[in-house]
Amino acid sequence: IVFHRDQMYLRILLFLVFAGPSSARYLLDSVFISVDSATGASTWNSTRWEQTFSDLAAIKVHNVILANAVTEKTAHYPTKIPGLSVQLATTVIDCLTAAEKHGASVYIGVILRDEWFKVGATNITYLKQLLDISNQVATELHELYGNHRTFRGMYNTAEVWSTCCFGPCNSTLSHRLATTFLEPFGAHVHSLNPLYKHVIAPFYINTTSLDHEMAFWKTIFANTPSLDLVLFQDGVGVQHVTGPHQAMDYLRPLQKLATQYPNIVNGFGTDVEIFIKHPHYKVAPSARVEEQLTLEGPITSYRTCWEYSHYLDPRGTDYGNQSKRLYDDYKKWCCSDE
Repeated sequence: IVFHRDQMYLRILLFLVFAGPSSARYLLDSVFISVDSATGASTWNSTRWEQTFSDLAAIKVHNVILANAVTEKTAHYPTKIPGLSVQLATTVIDCLTAAEKHGASVYIGVILRDEWFKVGATNITYLKQLLDISNQVATELHELYGNHRTFRGMYNTAEVWSTCCFGPCNSTLSHRLATTFLEPFGAHVHSLNPLYKHVIAPFYINTTSLDHEMAFWKTIFANTPSLDLVLFQDGVGVQHVTGPHQAMDYLRPLQKLATQYPNIVNGFGTDVEIFIKHPHYKVAPSARVEEQLTLEGPITSYRTCWEYSHYLDPRGTDYGNQSKRLYDDYKKWCCSDE
């Protein structure tokens, strides 16, 4: 320590020596919750939603992205759309009601269909059909639940990715995807309520060509002004990258690109993968999740994760007590300064 005549400088120097570097942590803002048979769809009743929002509040998470109001042809709300059946009709309302009690927000995913990964952006007929059913679901959700203040937006469940679902991607295909599906859907969402957020969580980036990736997203961003939140899957869990540091090689330029578009300049985020895929799905090590958040946090406005009920629920049983282990470790990490 160097003493200075002015005691103010001494106090500042002592503070720097003992305080050390900033201990600021970048935490999860939201979580994805998928209601399907794999996560015990029949148990998503009002009691479970109440407990879930209470557990989330304890780790400072106050937003839920309900991944799917409709899975294939099954709706989790009382739909009247022809061709859709109803299973667990109170799922959406129970979620919204519990969220309101806990001061949380909900973004509802419209419809999740497996065909997306088989056809996707390569077929304009399919895109028009997907737009039609997505708009119908969005309209119905708004009519049923638009009066709930916790309902903050729509999640477009089509996982956009630059390889266009195994097809040869080029500027024509990316322009078609934006103008035929993404932008019309987002515009429809905003026509229902200008305050609704249009949310997407793109499938992990094309690691074979950064130039290709940037060109693809430049076309998407330029032709989809209705986008509000873009939460890029970081690819760490599915091991499309060797680890969190390699993911940053792609996320940094994507974030820089996003700053050029006023609608998403403050809406760039990541979808932190809190699992390991290979050779079998399992809960990620706590230290790796903390590293993902630490690296991705400084360049993001929002951070979510996939998926709570499988990998982070302290009452989950899918992987023994591993989701509770991650929850408890994350809780200590996020709240250790209190």
